[in-house]
Amino acid sequence: MWTVGKAPPPRGPQHFAVFYPFLFPIPRTEVLYWAVNAGHEKFLRAFIYIIEVGFLGYLAYLSWEHRRNGQILSPFDSPRFTRFTIVSEENVSSTSKVLTIRPKTSLKSDPYAVYWENGLWSVEFKQPLLQIARSYTPLPPDENVAMGDLRFLIRKEPNGEMSNYLFGLQVNSEIELRGPHVEFDLPQNVEEVVFLAGGTGIAPALQVVHTLLEARKSDGKRPQMRIIWANRKREDCMGGEKHTHDSGLDTVTAECLGSIVQRLQMLQQKYPESLQVDYVVDEEGRFIDQRMILQATHSTSEVKSGPVTTKSDAKLFFVSGPEGFTNHFAGPKKWWNGRQDQGDLGGVLGRMGLKGWKVFKL
Repeated sequence: MWTVGKAPPPRGPQHFAVFYPFLFPIPRTEVLYWAVNAGHEKFLRAFIYIIEVGFLGYLAYLSWEHRRNGQILSPFDSPRFTRFTIVSEENVSSTSKVLTIRPKTSLKSDPYAVYWENGLWSVEFKQPLLQIARSYTPLPPDENVAMGDLRFLIRKEPNGEMSNYLFGLQVNSEIELRGPHVEFDLPQNVEEVVFLAGGTGIAPALQVVHTLLEARKSDGKRPQMRIIWANRKREDCMGGEKHTHDSGLDTVTAECLGSIVQRLQMLQQKYPESLQVDYVVDEEGRFIDQRMILQATHSTSEVKSGPVTTKSDAKLFFVSGPEGFTNHFAGPKKWWNGRQDQGDLGGVLGRMGLKGWKVFKL
């Protein structure tokens, strides 16, 4: 509480008016006005009441106008967790599915547009029983996704507390999310990208494709991108075969294609000169090796016009997947000051010593 005005003499009549800036203040806030007489006190009380009602009315108008125009900047309330609702689920294989979640508030503009344009980002899911949180990478939107919806590729792991929790949720279940968190800002001068994706590591690969080929405006020259997607079983990438714009898409019918493979093939059809995807499957005895990596990093510009000098950050090499996958190809990350750092480049890529490529572990 604080006072305003000159206090009357100690033996004189004590008249004052109290102003509460908020009707239900927590903690209670009071402003004490000293009044000359009872009439002045009534005037101050009425004046303060009018100001307070007008202020609250103005706030109510702003809130109504804000909702009417659909100008909610983000469905998240960072740093707190925010409730979303699962609106659909799509089985990809016996151990993986795509969850689509929706915010409680309706939106008329894309609240994630700036993140899609800048690069890689993620959100945290909360497991309420164990009070743990894990980061997941949203899949890029397609024409069937409502404004504000987010889609996630979830794989059920035998000992994964979070993945088992998410896999067990049904449509209309509520779930708590926090974020978004920027993982990597893609430079504007990217010319070539190679992405080794293991399992659900395809989600950040799709984010990179979306940013470079869809979200950003093109001046006519698009980056060249090569994805090598490794899975344990064929059911995780059903219908996925090596594709180039010369050979055309494989002849497997759409009903036999996994949803992620369908999305990748659609992007290849749309950007045949810019995107190439290879699939390797453990149970078929096909694995990513040095020969495959060398082919992926062999610049198309070198083939066409001989050796060229590229700018810094023009060639990016990403590795994303389970910890063992990342460690094998690029070496382990390291903890530094309470957070994970890239650490030294090791593994297969460290031994290969690729020149001109910047390697990032996701």
